[in-house]
Amino acid sequence: MTRFVSLVGWIVAAATIAIAVTLNMRVTRLEGEIEHLQAALEVRERQVEELADVAETETASLDQAAQRDEHDGSEPVAETAPSEAAPPATDANVDESSTETEPANGEVPGTADAETGEDADAGGTQQARQEKVANAQLDMLMGMAYARLFAELNLPADVENQVRDLLVKRASEARGAVLAAMAEGETPAKKVTEQDDEAKKRLREALGRILNAEELAAWESYEEYADHYLYQNLLDGQLSMLAPGLSADNRQVTKDVFAEELVLHLDAFGESDTVYTLDNFNAAQSAALHQGLARLTDVLDAEQYAHAEAFVQQCDAMFGAMSE
Repeated sequence: MTRFVSLVGWIVAAATIAIAVTLNMRVTRLEGEIEHLQAALEVRERQVEELADVAETETASLDQAAQRDEHDGSEPVAETAPSEAAPPATDANVDESSTETEPANGEVPGTADAETGEDADAGGTQQARQEKVANAQLDMLMGMAYARLFAELNLPADVENQVRDLLVKRASEARGAVLAAMAEGETPAKKVTEQDDEAKKRLREALGRILNAEELAAWESYEEYADHYLYQNLLDGQLSMLAPGLSADNRQVTKDVFAEELVLHLDAFGESDTVYTLDNFNAAQSAALHQGLARLTDVLDAEQYAHAEAFVQQCDAMFGAMSE
């Protein structure tokens, strides 16, 4: 397993899921920007308060000096003894205050990072939030892919949780490898598959320390079909939402055919020298769906086929949008 988890917007004909992921990323980014702006605003407010205090001190000093002038006649204000009144704000005092609140280059201390989004703490918080969301999504996918295995093994809750954690960890590693490959833009898909095979070996070793021999054998047997089961589950939800006109029986047939083609095409992609990019991955998905659609011409009547065809067209539109 997994030619699937390997992907940023995860997969398949998962148009709605891809939209949800995109919206979540946008919301997260906006939340981070709001935090930065709020921090900058608080700094500005503190500076305004400090400047107001300076202005109040200057005004009080000037008032006292004016009162002395009226009382003493022509006595220069500069000759007034410091002990007779609070000293007026001197240039040195003003410069010192200004240095604390508004440096010469016009930048406000403590706000540069907040305004540019480069604050380390905020960045760390945002990254942690995104990682938490991503792991929750992977956990959901693992539940969909291995639901039948968990039902068959009926493991104790604590053992099942350990297994799920290992599956999510492996999926997270696969996702990281794919993201790195896509960022590089020159990595062959087969190299990503080789990395995933190594991760699978590590997963088996870890499972061997948790499961008994019979349970481990069941996992190895099930692993061969895990991708297919995942695609079936994803497609069932997608077809229900995007092709509601399909009858229950025809939806079952359609998702089985599409799932079979996705396994074949994505396995072939994963074993090829094709550069692993989002566009190339989506091209493999699109080819799988169109091949499945061709097979359905002999299975569905014209009216039902039109619903399946519309579904594939919507998927193609989503793939196109993802490449823009």
